[in-house]
Amino acid sequence: MAKPRSPEVPITEAMRQRILARTAAWLGASGVTQIALFGAGRHSRPIIRQPWLAHGIRVALVLDDNPRLPSIGGVPVVRPGDAPLPDGIGAIVISSECYEAQLFERASRLFGSAGIPIVRLYTSDDAAYEASATLDRLRAIDGLSDADARWLVDNRGERHDATLPMLPPARTELHLRRYELAADIMARIGAKAAADLACGTGYGSSLLSPPHAPRRYVGVDIDARTIDYARARHAGTDRTFHCCSAVATPIEPSSVDLVASFETIEHIDATSALVDEYARVLKPRGVLVVSTPNKLGPTPFHVHDFGSIEFLAALEDRFEVVEVLGQLPLDEVYDADLPPGMWRIELAAARSGINLGPATAPATKPDFLLAVARKRGGGAQPILVPAAPDEVIIETRHGHIRFFCPNEATRWRARTLLTKEPETLDWIDRFEPGDVFWDVGASTGPYMLYAAAAGVASKIIAFDPSPWNWWVLAEQIRRSGLGERVLAYPLAIADRAVAAPLHMRHALCGGAGSSFGEPIGEFGERFTPVFQQAAVGVPIDELIERFGMPFPNRLKIDVDGAEERIIGGATRTLRDSRLRSVVIELDSARKDLIERVTRVMTDAGLRFVAKRHAEFVDSTENASIFNFEFSR
Repeated sequence: MAKPRSPEVPITEAMRQRILARTAAWLGASGVTQIALFGAGRHSRPIIRQPWLAHGIRVALVLDDNPRLPSIGGVPVVRPGDAPLPDGIGAIVISSECYEAQLFERASRLFGSAGIPIVRLYTSDDAAYEASATLDRLRAIDGLSDADARWLVDNRGERHDATLPMLPPARTELHLRRYELAADIMARIGAKAAADLACGTGYGSSLLSPPHAPRRYVGVDIDARTIDYARARHAGTDRTFHCCSAVATPIEPSSVDLVASFETIEHIDATSALVDEYARVLKPRGVLVVSTPNKLGPTPFHVHDFGSIEFLAALEDRFEVVEVLGQLPLDEVYDADLPPGMWRIELAAARSGINLGPATAPATKPDFLLAVARKRGGGAQPILVPAAPDEVIIETRHGHIRFFCPNEATRWRARTLLTKEPETLDWIDRFEPGDVFWDVGASTGPYMLYAAAAGVASKIIAFDPSPWNWWVLAEQIRRSGLGERVLAYPLAIADRAVAAPLHMRHALCGGAGSSFGEPIGEFGERFTPVFQQAAVGVPIDELIERFGMPFPNRLKIDVDGAEERIIGGATRTLRDSRLRSVVIELDSARKDLIERVTRVMTDAGLRFVAKRHAEFVDSTENASIFNFEFSR
């Protein structure tokens, strides 16, 4: 199969129907009664019966190099060469709007000697892009030599210049929009320098280093003629080009803010060497924007055939992937913050390889995958992409954290992550590799997500009995792709196993001050709940001993008044030397409570370390509320 070129001009639905009907009528009039479709993608399913049946033709077979289904609409799907064509096949019809030229070449090689007509539905280029017309147009462009014009036309399948009118707009836009995405990210993070690894003719420099916002740009490509063209056409004061392999560039270490590498990774046998080079040239806060075809099937030019699972796996040793995007050669705007034809894919979906399509059509297969990733290590990272309408992004020392925030209360919890309890963040930052962290009274999960971003804890378990908070917790985990590391349970932690009411001060997402069993608040006061929710309470000891939950090495308790009941159901856990530290929020004005809690901790072998809260709390009604830390 020939190396894939950029998809052709999208065809309107009305035009498609006319072309199909015309082709079916012509085949029927020629006496064809059975055909095979070549290509089992999106294009084939809607034409598996019509318009062929209307003209006395039956689709007897679908041919595909990488069959995903055994049949489509009752018609078998087979790999060419696995079985001979059935008798009676009168024509092979290429069934692909985007890759018709490549499939036509493949079918011609496989079946050309059999004397069976191979029929294309759509033309590869319209008359305006035929070689002679394109040459005339390119010669007329100031500064483009006859030699360069001929070279571009002869090699435009691989070495086109998307800033020139040499290919249909859909092809050039597909490529330019990737650079547009990278340029948007550069502006967002204040980048001053970019590297383009496998830059081709260098046209991406027009977006990554535009005249109105000059930035240092360096492009590398292994083809000497291509680099000669790039230097002649696109070089400048801020733009340089080098002829070399993308895995061994002359770019200085830690010298660029962003690396763009489009349609490259699938060509390089030593994937890890390429990814290492991405990381080598990037600054500690560096960002990678990389793309690849999505499960295109084997080609003689690609040494890898990446799907989303393999694509992420190739990057994640050196990079933290923060966004995965799908791309189609369409002008449809799926996301107002992204170039046309692109949409965000949830990380959990990308890691599972399912539901990669846009929200309007989740089963759609993207033709291309893009990843936006940040170099691991190097401290705080910039925000790479804007938040969705129901999200808040917070920058931390461990990179940015994306919070699902369905209301103002959850937005407040996200926005105050760094200021509300800095002592809790400092405590989390002292975790050791492999620790198991239990977050009792997790609310909507700000500290759960912070611990996950810190990347040290091997397992994080969050508990909150509020149905609204638990829903947000579950959605946080799903959107962040943390399902293997983070678990959330809609349970109250208590001193005994019991079903009892959860007395709620606020029946909303992000609400606090609830009390299980008795309506008693964090200051020891009784309150009148606005809502009572049925709930189940389970002691910590029982969760571990009866249900086999991972033992906590770090335990955070924030339950607004039920602290003694929590630790009363955790006596054996507290005495276990595997529990290294506990942070528990208490009202320091309740001296008797502090004495009782401290005695329990001391008897269990945990010493008091410190009580802390943020300075601003001193001027609030919660001035007596502190986080007490106990450590073994």
